[in-house]
Amino acid sequence: MKVGILGGTFDPPHLGHLKMAETALKELALDKVIFMLSAKPPLKEGTRAITSSEQRLAMLNIFIKDYPEFDISDVEIRRAAKGEKSYTIDTLIELKKPYPEAEIYWLIGEDSLQEIVDGKWKNAELIFKLAKVVVFSRPGFKVEKVPEWVKFQRIKIDILISSTEIRERLKKGLAVDKLLPKKVLDYIIKNRLYKI
Repeated sequence: MKVGILGGTFDPPHLGHLKMAETALKELALDKVIFMLSAKPPLKEGTRAITSSEQRLAMLNIFIKDYPEFDISDVEIRRAAKGEKSYTIDTLIELKKPYPEAEIYWLIGEDSLQEIVDGKWKNAELIFKLAKVVVFSRPGFKVEKVPEWVKFQRIKIDILISSTEIRERLKKGLAVDKLLPKKVLDYIIKNRLYKI
């Protein structure tokens, strides 16, 4: 079995996330992609998600509803509820437990690869031993001088959508219907998220 893990705050989940998951499923021949909902990323101390964990979890459930090969993990949300920080290595060890025989693919963006190269991730070398790391290349962004132990596969994908951009557009009353699944947008409107 081959399992991909795609982490993020998903605030909100958008069509770029969907494209990443679908591309990974196809190109890596994965059996499953787990959307790992981040709670308190240590590298973003002082910042917070715009919406609550419960709201982001609800949006993700709507987001993956029609995709049987997608799943959600709330392991970091549960850890945060106990006041604990979440490090990728701890989450990876936890997520491997239900799939002891599976090949685990950790799906990250080029920005996360840069953080690893800069030495910002806890026990980064162990991550590369426990999982196959796959990096989604971002247009106009390429990490230089990657250490020898940082072994990864690259997938090219043109994602020009960000959750930050969507939140800003919603605040300004601009259209986002081509950036989000309709059911997620309906949830946002119904619950008046992002001050719309």
